[in-house]
Amino acid sequence: MNKLYKSTLTAVLAAGAFINPMTSMSDEVAVPVAQQAQEHSDIVRPHNGMSMKAVEMKLGQPLSISGPVGEPPITTWEYELFNVYFERNLVIHSVLKHN
Repeated sequence: MNKLYKSTLTAVLAAGAFINPMTSMSDEVAVPVAQQAQEHSDIVRPHNGMSMKAVEMKLGQPLSISGPVGEPPITTWEYELFNVYFERNLVIHSVLKHN
C-alpha cells in the first residue's frame, strides 16, 4: 500500500468510527401519516388551484390572514380546523390543525 492511500484509508475509518455510533443511537419514531386524513375526511377544505375569492365564497371569512411573505408571495388564511396556504391568489395547500 502506498503511504497516501494508507493515510486516506485510516482517516475514513476513523471518521466512520465517530459517525456510526451516533447514527445507531437514534430512536425510531412512528408517525401515523394517513390516520389524520381518515379521521377528518368529512372536513370541507379548499382544493389546490382555487382562488382566494372562491375559497372565501365557499368557506367564509378566515379567522386571520398572514402575509403575503416572500417571493413568490405566500399568504396564510387561518380557519378553525385548518390553515390554507396561497401562492399569489391560488391555493397551494391546506393543512389540518393538530388536535
